[in-house]
Amino acid sequence: MLLRLAAQGEEDPVRRTLMFVRAGAWDKAQQSLAEATPDMLVRDESAQVIRLVEQFPADIQANSPWLAHARGLCAWTHYRYSAARSAMEQAATGFDALGRHDDAQRARAMQALAMFFCGHIAEARRLSETIRSQPMDHEAEVLSELFNFWYEAHYGPVEGPGRRLAKVVDLVRGNSAELWFRCMPRLIMFASRPGVCAQIQRLVHGARAATGDGHWSLQANTNLTEAWAFFWQGRIAEVEAELQRIEEDSNWLGQPAGLRIRLLTLKVSYQVICDDRDAVRATCDAIVAHVSFLDHSSDMPLAILIVVIAASAAIGDWPAVRTHLQGFHAVAGRENPSMQMFLRAFKAQLALQERDIDEALMTLRELATISTQFDTYHLDATVRTQLALAELAGGSPTAAWQALEPLIEHVVSSGNVGQVLLMGVQVLSRLSLAAWGDAASTEGLAVLRQWVETARRLKAGTHERPPVPATNDAGLSARELEVLALLADGQSNKLIARALHLSPHTVKRHVARILDRLDLASRMQAANWYRV
Repeated sequence: MLLRLAAQGEEDPVRRTLMFVRAGAWDKAQQSLAEATPDMLVRDESAQVIRLVEQFPADIQANSPWLAHARGLCAWTHYRYSAARSAMEQAATGFDALGRHDDAQRARAMQALAMFFCGHIAEARRLSETIRSQPMDHEAEVLSELFNFWYEAHYGPVEGPGRRLAKVVDLVRGNSAELWFRCMPRLIMFASRPGVCAQIQRLVHGARAATGDGHWSLQANTNLTEAWAFFWQGRIAEVEAELQRIEEDSNWLGQPAGLRIRLLTLKVSYQVICDDRDAVRATCDAIVAHVSFLDHSSDMPLAILIVVIAASAAIGDWPAVRTHLQGFHAVAGRENPSMQMFLRAFKAQLALQERDIDEALMTLRELATISTQFDTYHLDATVRTQLALAELAGGSPTAAWQALEPLIEHVVSSGNVGQVLLMGVQVLSRLSLAAWGDAASTEGLAVLRQWVETARRLKAGTHERPPVPATNDAGLSARELEVLALLADGQSNKLIARALHLSPHTVKRHVARILDRLDLASRMQAANWYRV
């Protein structure tokens, strides 16, 4: 009795749970652990959560929905989706039996997400629809909307992920740090979709505001997500700074496998755009070594292998591409259209490399009809740049430009230049030096050549902000020249606003005045005027 009373007054959740355990107050101990688990997870204390679970008698461990839920959350943080699915299913069943509807709904929402990542997409969607057909509390609604984000990211519409992620961020505001933590991983896969990158930035800002003292795991994941957003926007100096910071985070946390492998994928992407081929090979080897520690019942190893194969292709390491494609085949039998499209795109790249132009064209032309809808990582950029090279090899510069132009327009409008820089300086240079004749527009070629110039600056390690021209015959103000310099570097209005500490509306007015004073019709024309 005294130990129970002492436990009730104990502020430290771990000690409180242990005191209830020692007192044999199993119901109180389960509830105490359930309350403590979220904060422990964002402090990178999942191993301690599992040790606490193991303090309970075997029959309670086997039957308790609270302990099952705690195990499921721990599995989720380590990307062990099969274990998370099983644990959350057990938790939901147990909570239903106890008449705890809200707890059961939260567990089922996590179960649906875990099923999705294990490739059981149709089954996961049916479960998600069942959840939404019944009353949900706020957490279940957040998780349900997160499921909708992932589903629409894989199956469309193309604008769906941006809208869904905006709603997730709106819903998760004011919630626990741990719920922010659950929502964050792997979203950057869809940064090239309309509106997603802006919502990722909102998510980062919200997660930072929710981060408390000692929330190391949330802090590290937030830093990593922000670094990827910087990468996608072409803000490479900031990526370099974040890489060092995340490396320190990873070391501080004992290099957890999930964080480490995601850090390595960012690092190899940075090395690709710097054309550091030896570093790319070494990092790819390190990534492959880490893949063996991942849950192979999920799509995570497949997503990581895509990064490795794409990096190897970008530096022209075709033997490595062939080797890694064998591993891709071993885990590719999943219900995931974008992953299957990557597999076909990689095979087409090999066919093009082996001068089988007809095979490459047949595959890439088909993929180009749907690659925008299913764009994941840099799928659309890969398909369109490779199709342009194949059409050029087949003697059709007009068809090549038709393949490439939508990508140029998309990157100019979004400012997400990172996806094209990942194609590698070799691919971009070949495209810029091609014999386009009258097929290519002057503005589009100027953008393409600017990408090559950016890639070469990165290779040389001199990626600074473009200089403002010394002469100004058009009568532009100093501020307008600053805006124009950033516009010419592929920045969107939002990014220009952030760089110059202006509102997006003010930047929009500046761009309109620039076009008016230069008597130009588009941003591409203005960028070309600046470079000339």
